[in-house]
Amino acid sequence: ARPLRDLDLLVEDDARALGEAVLRAHPTLELRSESHARFGTLRISSPEAELDVARTRRERYERPGALPEVEPGSLAEDVARRDFSVNALVLPLDASDPGRPQDVIDLVGGAADLAEGRLRVLHARSFHDDPTRAFRGARLAVRLGLRLERGSRTALRDAQRDGAFGAVSGERFRRELTLLFEE
Repeated sequence: ARPLRDLDLLVEDDARALGEAVLRAHPTLELRSESHARFGTLRISSPEAELDVARTRRERYERPGALPEVEPGSLAEDVARRDFSVNALVLPLDASDPGRPQDVIDLVGGAADLAEGRLRVLHARSFHDDPTRAFRGARLAVRLGLRLERGSRTALRDAQRDGAFGAVSGERFRRELTLLFEE
């Protein structure tokens, strides 16, 4: 029953081109855009909401805590790189019939995890790759009433034990802490 203020739109083509088309189509709205070419994303913001447009991609981490190397990928590759299974649920949109109901695409069991109140990473090295996922997990857990499942807790402890958190810049931690406190 909360208002929708943050929407992620995944496209299998150039995200910037789509985002720029949205901006051109609504010249009277108070919209701002911010492009992140390294990640192939564009954020469109208004005082009421934010829309993140991203191209489907795959990524690899050179070392724990580093920002990923990103390249275009398939929907399945994009879903597999998500932080948690509940973040990997995809609702397709049909431009030719936008009002037609669509089935959710669930390639990794996110719907069952959501129904059971589980927060689950998609692979054992997830927190090694990006330790800031721990903060995003805390926000999701509180927002959606989820609990970090046993295998994910083990993955988090392993990343802490292996020093993965020490490889993350203070700026990235600050950003995640700010979002945590804002929520």
